[in-house]
Amino acid sequence: MKNWLHALALTAALGFLSLHGWLGSYTRFIADDFCSAYLGQRLGLLRYIWFWYNQWGGRYTAIGADMLLAWLNPRQIGILPPLGLALWLGLLALLYRLRHPSADRQSVAGAAVFSLFALLLLTPNPAQSLYWFSAYRTHTLPLLVFSAYLLLALRLTQTAQFRPWHPLAGFAFALFNGGFSESFTLLQVAALASFWLWHYRQNHSPTRRQSLFFYVASLTAAGIAFLLMFTAPGNANRQESFRQLSGLGELLEISFSGYSAFLLSLLNSPAKIAALLGIWLFFGSLPAPKNAPHALLWLAWGFSLAFASFPPAAYGMADTLPERAHTIPLFFLLLALSQAAPRLAPPPHSRAAAGALILLAAALSLPALAQSQPVYASYAQRADSAEAQILQAKAQGAEQVQIPPLRNWAGTFDPTDNPNFFSTYCISKYYGIQVYGQPLPEE
Repeated sequence: MKNWLHALALTAALGFLSLHGWLGSYTRFIADDFCSAYLGQRLGLLRYIWFWYNQWGGRYTAIGADMLLAWLNPRQIGILPPLGLALWLGLLALLYRLRHPSADRQSVAGAAVFSLFALLLLTPNPAQSLYWFSAYRTHTLPLLVFSAYLLLALRLTQTAQFRPWHPLAGFAFALFNGGFSESFTLLQVAALASFWLWHYRQNHSPTRRQSLFFYVASLTAAGIAFLLMFTAPGNANRQESFRQLSGLGELLEISFSGYSAFLLSLLNSPAKIAALLGIWLFFGSLPAPKNAPHALLWLAWGFSLAFASFPPAAYGMADTLPERAHTIPLFFLLLALSQAAPRLAPPPHSRAAAGALILLAAALSLPALAQSQPVYASYAQRADSAEAQILQAKAQGAEQVQIPPLRNWAGTFDPTDNPNFFSTYCISKYYGIQVYGQPLPEE
């Protein structure tokens, strides 16, 4: 019974992830993606990073990732969401195989698939987190890279043979990954500091020395990334676009308010509740030494790190963390849950109950997700038609062209009849011809 339920749940969760990958294949440029692509082509990688670092903020890795828009055309970027999901799934499978060496293949596959399933199901705006490149590279890509870092860390700290490149690899990963977003940068510092502290106090195995070297190097790089991020000259220009905080009290008020809303959002539908209970029971069924105090420590770690993603947003924007960035606190909460649950004694028939709950969560979520396909497909069709129209006009020597409304699903502004409006300016620069859209509706 439990094996059948597990297999059905695994199939349903994989179907959910595959559907997200399919919908992500409709990804096209939206709004300022055109400016990113144009400037990337014009300036090249290093000058492009330096330009935005001085003009808008310290997200040096995210800025560098924009070069993908310069190297790929608007239709080709549709490969990035499904490719990212497949790569992430593989990394998680390898990670859980190392973390639970005595678990069978079905359990390892379930750990990887159910973790990613829960992350996308619990994310309040998965479309922006996954299908809109500007948000995807800022709030989702660092989690994929951090999964690779955890795999590397677990592999290197489990071997008793020290190599000089081990700490160098940790340093490079942390420095690279610390440049995606302010919220993740702070969490990375806190997470790596806690890993180092745990190995310093609790690791008495033959791998202790290389573990400490690895995490010291990683933590040093994370600290450097934090400084690079928060001392960028462009931060002052960016903050001028937002309201200024009145002080520390307001920062904490915004942070706690956003964090409370985030936690409540995890329980605002039967599908989310079923998914949370299901993965808790599933991970609780995995083989691991039972240790209730360690389980509580892991949960405290996860909830604390999840909260730490909110103050940077409050500081930078005088607002709470946007929904498209909720992937970051969710990742650390689910990571903590996956480590805490196996340390507690599971209830009877937990594997069968987990399969039933995850199957229920998938059944409740899949129909609405499938029904959203026309939204993304129709935008891709409109964007492709507009591009064909623009390229045809340019080939015929026209100086300008007017395109029909794009009506992108993200709700950002389309090109208008104002050549100085940012969306109009960006798309015109990218294609090398003056592009006009429809006038903005009068208020």
